[in-house]
Amino acid sequence: TNVYVSGVAGGTAVGRVTVTAAGVLNAAVTTALSITELKLLEQAVLDATINANGSATVIVLSGDLVLPSAARFVVTGSVRPQPSVLLITVGGAVQTPAGPTAWANTGSVSRASQVTVDAAARQVWLKTALGTLLRVQ
Repeated sequence: TNVYVSGVAGGTAVGRVTVTAAGVLNAAVTTALSITELKLLEQAVLDATINANGSATVIVLSGDLVLPSAARFVVTGSVRPQPSVLLITVGGAVQTPAGPTAWANTGSVSRASQVTVDAAARQVWLKTALGTLLRVQ
């Protein structure tokens, strides 16, 4: 990313953060922010950095999350993600003006992972299948 913010967690209030198609949002750069609204533009990238416990830093929004019709995500870190990793919690509404967001994994780590949006619970999750599926006919 090319965004760097330092300070006390939640210490700097930001009305809206917009991530462009060329932008990559990593939760680590948002920990010093108190974000009201997050808007991802078409083809913006959400970086799910997995820590040693297999979880990630959660982006906490007090307001709305606005999602595009298509976005990308990348999983980084040296540890396999847990089956369900919370990425974003939303205090307001999850808005998808163009319909459900199609998420594409553009990284080379954890290709089995998918991003799911639970609009009712106002959460965004990284879901990763574990194990091997055998199909016998």
